[in-house]
Amino acid sequence: MNGQANFLNEKDTFQKIGYLITDTDEEYQKFIEDETNNEKISAILKFINFYEKNHKKVLLYMNDYWFNYFSLKENISWAILIIIYFYKDVLNYKINCPIEIFNDYLDEITKIAELNQIDMLINKIKVLNENRNYLDNNANLNLLMDKIIIEMEEGGK
Repeated sequence: MNGQANFLNEKDTFQKIGYLITDTDEEYQKFIEDETNNEKISAILKFINFYEKNHKKVLLYMNDYWFNYFSLKENISWAILIIIYFYKDVLNYKINCPIEIFNDYLDEITKIAELNQIDMLINKIKVLNENRNYLDNNANLNLLMDKIIIEMEEGGK
């Protein structure tokens, strides 16, 4: 699949995300056709918004905002990847570069950008990237998400 060429032609955030997290045309088609994936992307954005407003308190609500939607290792992996891309777009917005993926979510990007400094966004992306690798090592998913939240908070101060 020539995802990059197709990705550049897409205008819809959902389709862009599909190209980013799938490796083949068949996987992409399955992703697009699965109606629950739109709900999952909405859940990811709700999670980010709740985290940004409540910080470590999100740990008390992980079942509501995360594990009700993401309990399988594969789903958590692509969910974390989507969060990385979202924060990357927030960073792009913050440094006056074009938003690459989440064009449909400018209001959310603007709100999150106001709550973060550039170094905080860079740290969050770094923490998410580093911890995403632990999924391959069969890490405890609950503990991994707790670790991510705590590390994002510690580096964001």
